[in-house]
Amino acid sequence: MDIPPFRHKNRFNSSVPFPSKPNGFSGLAIKSMNKNLIIFALCLTVLLAGTFLGFYGTSVFYQSKIDDEKFITKCYEKVKQGKAVKAAQNATVYKVRVANAQEGDAQQFRTLIGRLEEIRRSTISAEVNGKIVEIYVEKGSRVKEHQVRYEDHKPDEVSLDALLEDNETVVSEGTVIARIDTVWNELAVRQTIATIASLQAQYEFQESELKRAKQLNERGAVSQSDLESILAQRDELLATINAKKVQLLEFQKKLKRSTIYAPFDGQVIARHVDLGTYVSPGTPIVDVISSGQIDARIYVPENFIHQIEKGQTIGIQIDALKKTVYGKVVQVVANAETASRTFPVYVRFDDNDGELMAGLSVTARIPVTEKFRSLIVPGDSVIVKPDGNTIWIVRNRTPEEEEEAKIEAEEEGKIYQAGVPIVMPIPVRITAEMHDGDIYDQSAENQDGEKRKNGYVPKLYAVEPINENGRKYLKPGVSVVIEGGERLSPQMVVDVQESPYSLKPLPGQYDSGQQKINH
Repeated sequence: MDIPPFRHKNRFNSSVPFPSKPNGFSGLAIKSMNKNLIIFALCLTVLLAGTFLGFYGTSVFYQSKIDDEKFITKCYEKVKQGKAVKAAQNATVYKVRVANAQEGDAQQFRTLIGRLEEIRRSTISAEVNGKIVEIYVEKGSRVKEHQVRYEDHKPDEVSLDALLEDNETVVSEGTVIARIDTVWNELAVRQTIATIASLQAQYEFQESELKRAKQLNERGAVSQSDLESILAQRDELLATINAKKVQLLEFQKKLKRSTIYAPFDGQVIARHVDLGTYVSPGTPIVDVISSGQIDARIYVPENFIHQIEKGQTIGIQIDALKKTVYGKVVQVVANAETASRTFPVYVRFDDNDGELMAGLSVTARIPVTEKFRSLIVPGDSVIVKPDGNTIWIVRNRTPEEEEEAKIEAEEEGKIYQAGVPIVMPIPVRITAEMHDGDIYDQSAENQDGEKRKNGYVPKLYAVEPINENGRKYLKPGVSVVIEGGERLSPQMVVDVQESPYSLKPLPGQYDSGQQKINH
């Protein structure tokens, strides 16, 4: 009788057949499985035995060394050295640069926009007729002023030889812009010289005739009327000679004016002619703007125009170059713009060898309050954040702080250093933002030409502490951190580096860049 396959109940109470024994499952497979288990057991036994023997050997080794004084001393030195290395790592000292806070005059400023303008602009034109035979400049060419001194001739009082002499003395040789063909004027000069020579010969003949006529008139051989006629002819010749001398001077001046020079130091911004162009008096040749000095035109609101005076020093920020220069107010135009109610003010300064060009946008800083006494610090020392402004000062520990630092270092395994400077944060309020030079005169007589040329103008802040602790420590003369303050924490030990500024103080400044107060 056939026996049905065994079924078991699943979780759904349904019966499913139990898997039947696979085909090929034999006693050989069972033997192979037993062999693998035996090998695994042997390996595990060897591993455990090796571990036990290792621990046993180590314990026996150190048990034998426990009474060895040299071995114990060596181990202690290794541990001590490791602690020293760790303590040295924990004793890292940050480097900072500092400057001194000073008490001085502060002032609030307002920023106004403007632009640079050339002092002079000229269209150089031809003065004579002719063809351009040489031209030496292009757009952007630099030109130098040509200066001459004239000595006027009086044609009726000088000889022809003296008249032909050059009456111009060159004071400074300038840039030649162009030359006009002189051939026709040269021919006219030669023709006029020949005409003058002919007229002078006739004049000498008339002089001799007049002399003889006077002698004959005394004898009654020549009438008075004939004598006067000869005299009139002589005077007419003299007048003609003088007229020809004036004409000769004209042709000589035209020869001189055929060479066109630059009237002042500047730069060519436009060229209107080229080689071969025929020009006449008044024909534009080039446009030139001046260089050396330049004006900043700013518009001052009527509320602050009373703060501006002629000769006053004003700081001008060149926006494109990110630098500040200082100039003198040369003109306050007493005519306000109707729409904006602002007054044009012109500030003049050096153009730094052409670096400052007409048309550049500028930002001017004008004072809007009277000066007041305040604590002044370099701008780099103030960390400005939305939640408040902070200055880090460098000071020495008090005796109580020294004792606390020593105890803390011993507890944490750090190296204790006595008498080292530490830092302290001071919350402050900015009462005025200035630049070095806003509150004193940086005229050309001061020895700050190189700094003004390079745009070295540090920012300054007038500040006041906002709590009692700050007023206690932030005083004139205290060292404030100007570099490295962003990674500091209170009571941190620091290494003070030398000032990054010039060690030679400038007039009116400390070597850190802020104002020096004259007591």
